Amino acid sequence: MLHDSGSLTIESHRGSKSRAAGLLYSQFYPSIKEVFAAGNVYPFTNAAIETLALDPKLRKTWQQVGAGLSHDPIALIRAYLYTKLRCHYAISGSMQKCFGTREEHRVSKPLFGRIDARFEQRQLHTQRFRLAQDRNPSYYTFTTPTLLNWLRWNVNKFCVGFEMVYGLNDRHFVTWEHTRIMLMFLRCLQFSYSGGLIQRVGGLWQDVRLERNANHPDGLRRYEGLGFRDSMKQYGYAWFMDKVDWGTMTFRQPFAQYMMFNNPSMQAAYHARYSQIRDVRIDFISVDKTRQWMTEFSAVPACLDVLEEYLEQLCLCAFRKDVFSAIRHLLPKEQVGAALAGQVPLCWPSVNRVLKSKHQPPKLASGNRLAVKSVHTLFSWLWEWKDGQFERKGWSDKPYRMLYQQSFGIINLVRGKHQARAWKQSLKRTFLQSHWLLPYPQKQSFMRKCKESGEVVWWPTFHRGLHTYYERLEQYGGVPQPLPASYIKHHPADYWGLPSSTWLEYMPYEVQPKQHLIELSEADLYIRLLTLQNKFNTTVEQVPCAVRKEEVLVFEIKDIIEDPAWKRKPMKSWDVGHCSIQLNKELEKYEVLQHSRRILRKRKRNASPNSDSEADSYAEVELTSDDDSLEQQKRKQLKVVRQVEQQMRAGIEKDRKLWGKPNVHEGILKMYEPRLKRL
Repeated sequence: MLHDSGSLTIESHRGSKSRAAGLLYSQFYPSIKEVFAAGNVYPFTNAAIETLALDPKLRKTWQQVGAGLSHDPIALIRAYLYTKLRCHYAISGSMQKCFGTREEHRVSKPLFGRIDARFEQRQLHTQRFRLAQDRNPSYYTFTTPTLLNWLRWNVNKFCVGFEMVYGLNDRHFVTWEHTRIMLMFLRCLQFSYSGGLIQRVGGLWQDVRLERNANHPDGLRRYEGLGFRDSMKQYGYAWFMDKVDWGTMTFRQPFAQYMMFNNPSMQAAYHARYSQIRDVRIDFISVDKTRQWMTEFSAVPACLDVLEEYLEQLCLCAFRKDVFSAIRHLLPKEQVGAALAGQVPLCWPSVNRVLKSKHQPPKLASGNRLAVKSVHTLFSWLWEWKDGQFERKGWSDKPYRMLYQQSFGIINLVRGKHQARAWKQSLKRTFLQSHWLLPYPQKQSFMRKCKESGEVVWWPTFHRGLHTYYERLEQYGGVPQPLPASYIKHHPADYWGLPSSTWLEYMPYEVQPKQHLIELSEADLYIRLLTLQNKFNTTVEQVPCAVRKEEVLVFEIKDIIEDPAWKRKPMKSWDVGHCSIQLNKELEKYEVLQHSRRILRKRKRNASPNSDSEADSYAEVELTSDDDSLEQQKRKQLKVVRQVEQQMRAGIEKDRKLWGKPNVHEGILKMYEPRLKRL
């Protein structure tokens, strides 16, 4: 990394007299490389060490998707430490040695024969040469300790940088920005002692480079590096340009998005499945970007809600990708692109449509001997990770599972464990409302195969009430195909399971998945967050300070405030839809109160001063210092539920008289009947 040191190779021009005479090229290089070379292997050139810079979940996912390449972090840490020890012993053992510059001239065989003959003719072939003492040499010299101490300092500088960033992260979660900085230090280490062509590493050598790219607005794609070429020329040493924030150990803005340290060596090792590896990396980068935005907009609840929904859609899309990746050999070529992009819904009509004709229709799980009969058990097997009761040999590190765990950890870090658990429940609810043909896993594989035919087996979910509702609605021609994603929020989240009837084995409808947020570009999503932040700031400024209230815990029980919208008359059909949404919310509030009251009674019966169970901690969060007793709040909430129910029934009856046919929301109200009967 010094401008005036290194090797020099001179090749004679093809038309020159030297070339005609047989002098091909001359090479001059320092023999200091003997300090570090061992069997032509140099320190820090093992590209696998870059795996240490990766997030553990991303590493496991790549190994799962790539299938065949495995990097053990413990072995890599030992390799890194042994390499440092090797440099230490090499430098310490060479302090008393003398090194010079090697000079080699490569010539043709005829010229070499003539030179040898001339030496014999002059009787010089048996004599030794004595070098003349030149008082003004064309080179400069350093003592061995001076140069070796310099090399020790240079190596240690980049080792300290890598180890400092490595120690900043929780080893269960490594941000992508810190991964890029660690990759930068590891690549600098390869050129910190001697040898190597630093010009080949664009991220180190170049400053700014532009390439033509039609996907960018101006037709150019920008790349940025550390610019060692310019700094070595200007200062004589490869100093870092001002592109690193040394406080946070990340790349500074606006350079960060253009820096070239985005491709770990492990990613390039998977040639056969490179596109899938790249997609997984992009998803993990999106999750990490969401973490940054959650921190930036942590004071704006609306922004946090949007980002949570973004993570939910990202995880569900990754799930669909992994499902179709597992059955890629069953798909025709024209359907592979959309299926592996997560755009095909997991419903019977859509799955049947994308399969090859010889694999249609999908094989469905049925019978009384099924190992999994509850959709909640199936969800736990597919998604959860701290259960200890399900074996997932070979598919526990699927990309969607790693993204799910990563997202939960981010929300837990930014908003707390209660909100993280609420996010998990929201994802599960959306999953049940929109994914109606699921993979049926087993211990050894992600998708079970039928023993007789060898076909992939699917687990169908069915909801009798929802099917009846859409069946009746079809009589009036009111069911679009496929169902738009906006319908998902109206679908029930309870009472899903295997179909019990023999005449229908699946939900015969297709519902488009929610993807409106993940289809946005990064810039558009950020603009939406800024808009929500501006609205929030404007609202806060308009509210007088005297009436502002402190935020409360997510699960704190509050007094029920009746919405004036329920008192509007006459009620219109869109109000009925509003009632159905509100009825579900009020029922959930009532059930929370009922559950909290049950826990409180249990605690009174089994009071223990050392009790620290999860149920007790949950009750402590739920039971806040409200003026009313729990029983009073429950009665008050019951009145609200009955009021919303009456409003909805009145609206349905009014629509029935007006249109002379069943209301669109009548089927949804029937789905709430079991819950309403339990009040």
